[in-house]
Amino acid sequence: MGNISNHIIWNRFKDGDIDALTLLYRAYTNELYAYGLKLINDEDLVKDSIQEVFIQLIDKRESLQVTATVHLYLFKSLRNKLFEESRSKFKRQHILK
Repeated sequence: MGNISNHIIWNRFKDGDIDALTLLYRAYTNELYAYGLKLINDEDLVKDSIQEVFIQLIDKRESLQVTATVHLYLFKSLRNKLFEESRSKFKRQHILK
């Protein structure tokens, strides 16, 4: 997807068009998955984190800022989510020991 069409789809999503979210999800899921696996070697965690990123988008839809690059926003969100989940998993493992 080009930046212009991404921007249009992003704005449609912010305006409540759930089909726009589906387009974003389909357009980026495979790329996000490959990126996530480069960051952490846990397929289930990557898949769950991608789902969480899109759930957070729905929850925060009305307060999201207009972004020039949807691609960067999604990838940064996934990276942050993976790091957050990794830290939580690490803490849980050490508490149980």
